[in-house]
Amino acid sequence: KKLRLIFAFPVLFLVVLLYGLNQKPPTNFTIGTIIRGNEWSDETSPSNRAVLASLKSFIRSAGSKRVIIFVDEQESCANRPLYLKRCTCVNLKVCVDPVYDVPTMDCLLRLLFSLSKTQIVSFINGDIMIFDSFARIVALAAELDDNFLMVGRRHTGTGPVEVDDDLDWKKTELISETLPLEHGYAIDYFVVRKRTAMEVVSSFPPFIVGAWRWDNVFLSSMYRNTNATVIDATFAAPVLHQLPHAQNDHASRRGAKYNDQLAKRYSGADYYFGTIDFADIILERRVTVDSFDAVKDPWNEMARDMFRSNLLTIDFLRQLKKYSDKKLEQFNEGQVDISIDRHLTLLKDFRNP
Repeated sequence: KKLRLIFAFPVLFLVVLLYGLNQKPPTNFTIGTIIRGNEWSDETSPSNRAVLASLKSFIRSAGSKRVIIFVDEQESCANRPLYLKRCTCVNLKVCVDPVYDVPTMDCLLRLLFSLSKTQIVSFINGDIMIFDSFARIVALAAELDDNFLMVGRRHTGTGPVEVDDDLDWKKTELISETLPLEHGYAIDYFVVRKRTAMEVVSSFPPFIVGAWRWDNVFLSSMYRNTNATVIDATFAAPVLHQLPHAQNDHASRRGAKYNDQLAKRYSGADYYFGTIDFADIILERRVTVDSFDAVKDPWNEMARDMFRSNLLTIDFLRQLKKYSDKKLEQFNEGQVDISIDRHLTLLKDFRNP
């Protein structure tokens, strides 16, 4: 018996070793976000509650040590709640624009990429909530193409979300899928490998944080200047903009005119191509590697080739936007009163572990 045990240990060790070698390690990625830094001083404010819920979702998805929070003042980092203590907290004084007295996106992105200890990096707006599907789809996107850029449209909520347990997270994600989607120019997050994005990030213009255009210039630059496969994860990994939009539009925000002029000077009309509508691959709901045939959309592939060859006019891009807006309107009209089949599918998903 002793001899059998002696010989059994090496065999068991070998089995465990081989099993471990065949298991894929988790896809680690970093999430960077920017907030004011005073959100944890008043948890009764709806906007603050929305940001705190988003931060919790980032930690749940990537882990505390892989969340980087950019704030206005370093003092804010010392006052953050205990559950945020293991996150990296950095003030953006070095990135402040002297005219508008707010940070610029070029500096922020370079800081994010330099501070990230993982090769895959995500930037997500501070009021966007992600869910358990997000990390899974990041892993899937990285497996579909090593040279990927993951983006997705946001759903619009009606107020800050409170989540206490796993069932709450699951329920909130499923409910989010039934809420209206916004257009492809509203880009609230991206996920990418550092080496894929560095050509764009290293020479990105100094757009003002909190105003429009920077995201469209970023995406259009990725389409034009890299060979990244742009993956639309709208349906596979829903994200939620918790609060309804404020009354002021993008054009009236502080720094909007400057960002608009900078976009036109830097990219001409290219930023019109900076929409999720031209993604190479669209992931469907509940997609897996085994269930998905990663074939690029031939129309979008042709459009991207024409864009890189300077064959698309701004008038044509405007017409495409009208077409995309009409399709989105029809989709959202169908979401208002979801079908009985859709309802039953959501119920099944909620009750199954």
